[in-house]
Amino acid sequence: MYFNKIPHPYNFIPWEQADGSTQVTLKDLGEDVFHITISDDARWPGPRYESLIQEEGLSFNGASDCSVTINETGSLAVGRGEGTLLAPYPALPFGILKDSWLWCFSLEDSMRFYGMGEKNIGFEKSGLRTKFWNTDGWADFADEEIRNGVTDPMYASFPILIIRNRESWAALLIPTASPVFMDTGARQVIEGVSDTGANDQFFYLGATGTAPEMYLVIDGDPISMVSKIQRLCGVTPRPPLWALGYHQSRWGYSTCDHLHELDQEFRECGIPCDGLWIDIDYMDGYRVFSLNEQVSPGLEGHLKRLKANGRRVVPILDPGVKVDPGYMPCNDGLDKGIFCQTAEGRPFVGFVWPGASYFPDFSKEAGRTWWAAKTADLARKGFEGFWIDMNDPSTGSVDLDDMLFRDGSLPHAAYHNAYGLGMAEATVMGLKEANPGNRPFVLSRSGTIGNSRFGALWTGDNISNYHHLRKSLEMVLSLSVSGLPFVGSDVGGFGGDASKENYIDWYKANYLMPFMRNHSADGTREQEPWTFDEEVLHIVRSCVRARYALLPYLYMQFIWQEKDGIPIVRPMIFQFPDDLRFEGNATQFMIGDDLMQAPNLREESHGKNRTILIPEGGWFDLYDGTWIEGPSEHRITDAGDALHLFARGGAVIPILTEPDTIDSTGDIDLSQAGFLVIVDEGTPRAEYTYHYDDGLSFAYRQGEESVVTLRYRMEGAGLTVDCSDPGAHIMCVGDIAGMIVNGKGTEVKEGRVPLPGMGCSVRIPG
Repeated sequence: MYFNKIPHPYNFIPWEQADGSTQVTLKDLGEDVFHITISDDARWPGPRYESLIQEEGLSFNGASDCSVTINETGSLAVGRGEGTLLAPYPALPFGILKDSWLWCFSLEDSMRFYGMGEKNIGFEKSGLRTKFWNTDGWADFADEEIRNGVTDPMYASFPILIIRNRESWAALLIPTASPVFMDTGARQVIEGVSDTGANDQFFYLGATGTAPEMYLVIDGDPISMVSKIQRLCGVTPRPPLWALGYHQSRWGYSTCDHLHELDQEFRECGIPCDGLWIDIDYMDGYRVFSLNEQVSPGLEGHLKRLKANGRRVVPILDPGVKVDPGYMPCNDGLDKGIFCQTAEGRPFVGFVWPGASYFPDFSKEAGRTWWAAKTADLARKGFEGFWIDMNDPSTGSVDLDDMLFRDGSLPHAAYHNAYGLGMAEATVMGLKEANPGNRPFVLSRSGTIGNSRFGALWTGDNISNYHHLRKSLEMVLSLSVSGLPFVGSDVGGFGGDASKENYIDWYKANYLMPFMRNHSADGTREQEPWTFDEEVLHIVRSCVRARYALLPYLYMQFIWQEKDGIPIVRPMIFQFPDDLRFEGNATQFMIGDDLMQAPNLREESHGKNRTILIPEGGWFDLYDGTWIEGPSEHRITDAGDALHLFARGGAVIPILTEPDTIDSTGDIDLSQAGFLVIVDEGTPRAEYTYHYDDGLSFAYRQGEESVVTLRYRMEGAGLTVDCSDPGAHIMCVGDIAGMIVNGKGTEVKEGRVPLPGMGCSVRIPG
């Protein structure tokens, strides 16, 4: 498989319908979401893997306003308002080459390209070519490429191309597990040749080995467009609150004694923590679903003690099942015929951690059911979440083409990119079987469109340096707008030894990411917060405590995401599409509607003054209490424990008022959240609705959820607040002389915002 070569339109020919055997279909799903298919059984015969989009239950109720046309040759044109959003490329609007196909469009100078999920090729993606094929990054690329270069493709494939053309936005989504390719106007370069004979004024996308299918999503507002993308891909079910806490992992945690030591260290250091993660060391000879002799004795009791202290233990699961006649899962899998096969009808063998290994076939319901049952058996020991790895799938030195699916009837490429998706679905099934009353939590390394329905994804093995810190943000932001909202990167870097400065900047950049885990490789320096010096410990403590203080706000983002598909972490250009300063900016980002981060991402600027961009409106720096009006530029310094977090004027931020007392989410009562009102003259009145539940069960789906409504209005120098919870703790920032809370007038007194690492003053009822 060539990672850096893709098909080119010059080798394709036009397609024409044959009477009675072919068909072009355009389906309007509503709200300017369209489904396009082309059938040609002679060219794309079965069997093939089904579409990754599950249309059953989809709801796009509004009428479509855009003009979308497709003719009998597949030529596709899109208009919005008075203008043309996408025009077919005249020379070849739709083309075929054996079992490959592509749509080709005219390239305009006004176009900008985003999305593509976990792509390590930059945030704005003009002038690039790429293939969507899940890889095992560290196995498939050279060390120097990994450490300081560009590795593409990565572990996960989300073939969603987002296009901005002037005031309009469109997303082209190819819902297949087969290899997809895209070119956004990349130039053909031949060394020493000035004229390659190529006209590059087009962009294209297509796939190989599957019938043509594409979803088209159009909107004038990028956040609204992402909401539609997310509803297509599947929203992420509300996770358990503990999954949003801080997590500590290392390849090397191998005994229960080690876990108890970690529990004690976090408590003594005053750092909240919800997850202690164990890598492949806990298994017996790396055999999945097994326990080594150090972990096995009394495991259930150890897990109960740790849970009582607020720590869930999250073990890793790899798909490779050791070829071992004395190993029950191996024999059981062979008896039930659930492993992938070769063309000769034998179980496929790859080489991963256990050595020679078979691989469950997650494309089959029987394979998913088998895995779910084994997962449930392990979960009953006391595990409430799993971490699934090596599901790219990684097969060592063995050619993936020999790994076939559905009893050998499905070629490898037809399901390759969906292997992680199937494993995630099966793992969630197992957790629900073992703990039917609890929300499951699964973190996956690999996946594709649809993985959002089964939990979180992290950006895979990274390195402890600034290059990877910057790249991680590009990928997280791109994934977030490409149908995967629950995402994060290994804080501190997995491989290599983080410098003190780099380690600090990882935490400052990631403390509000949807998923936050410190993870490091065996053989690297220890990376727990207390293994550096007192300054680092203090800063990490501030970052993690600030995360826990803002968990009510972060949890609300997940609630809105589940309801409407609204993204959690957002690129600035998506939140402020009129501010073209942010077109290629992945160094600043929004968490929800109301909080902006602008972390340091470069070694040379650590702890020094630097300039950030302020978008339109009023913004309040929760670190030092500075008000800034945008659009503008602003100078800040990240020296020491400074956490610059910018709140939008007019926002209401649900917040915990005593974060220093929290060891884990087990100490959090979401009903006790206070409200921080960011009073701004530009927003003299606002309303906010806060939802909370038990944070663990599915009872909220039966209506067991509480709602608090807060309204405020400015009248001169006075603030009037009406809150449906009469006992709610109200705080505000701004020039306030007095407050009226639920009809009761009061003077105000000054306090400090309850956010570690931030020191702005707040006004509270006297």
